[in-house]
Amino acid sequence: MLLRVWPMPEMCRSIDLCLTGLADEDGDRDQENITIQQPVLIYGAGVYGRRILFDLRCREIAVVGFLDGNRNLWGKEIDGMCCYSLQDVAGGAVKGTIIVASIFREEIAQVLKDKGITSFWFKEDYERIAMKSAPGRGKILEVIAAYEE
Repeated sequence: MLLRVWPMPEMCRSIDLCLTGLADEDGDRDQENITIQQPVLIYGAGVYGRRILFDLRCREIAVVGFLDGNRNLWGKEIDGMCCYSLQDVAGGAVKGTIIVASIFREEIAQVLKDKGITSFWFKEDYERIAMKSAPGRGKILEVIAAYEE
């Protein structure tokens, strides 16, 4: 079952940006501007991370789960995604491109580099690319409905 994150800060802005300028009702949008290699792990299980998860779901980009430095979250389910430790990734148990969605981005980036992990993006970089095109209205409404359940 999904944890309720609806509404949450800035979610309305995210949805408005997604719904702005949609070309069709069917959800058949060209996603050529999204160049993030799938699957994706989101570092940060807070508000920023859950907003990125919402957007990735709307764009049908595969998400493996969350990473977080808070050991109390490891193994827990957040919005239907498991939360892993960095050791799970560094050890090869979990694989994916990491999107760092945290206010501690520079510190996290250094930790990732120290672990030899170089395949990561900052949330702002992802948003800059993703906001060039919106996902289809039908998919957005489908994802919203899943959060409202």
